[in-house]
Amino acid sequence: MKAWYTLLTLRIVQGDRRLDVIPGSKACTIILDDKRSVWRKEDRENLIEMVAYNFFASSCQSSYPPHKSLSELKIDKREADGTLASILDVLKRAYQQFLVMDSQITAVQPDVRSILKDMRK
Repeated sequence: MKAWYTLLTLRIVQGDRRLDVIPGSKACTIILDDKRSVWRKEDRENLIEMVAYNFFASSCQSSYPPHKSLSELKIDKREADGTLASILDVLKRAYQQFLVMDSQITAVQPDVRSILKDMRK
């Protein structure tokens, strides 16, 4: 099996977030973020926008409007519909489609951007 994927976590202190700092191809990179506006326009095809992940109460202290954290609501760890379970389901579906594309005998490299575009429809 080809290793077309890499898992990276980026911590950007200031400025736009950008894929060109990640080694490898944009065709096999998925971004998970709660802020679409911080990504450059040309990188947004790789973005899965998700709700802000505020697990601990301290992460909600400066939020507006005020709200309870996921740990206080006890909703994140539910396997069927918790925040992490939901995003994991999306990633699994994208990965499965990526593998199908990768297994097809073509000269074209699989591209997560086309998969995400189809999933958004």
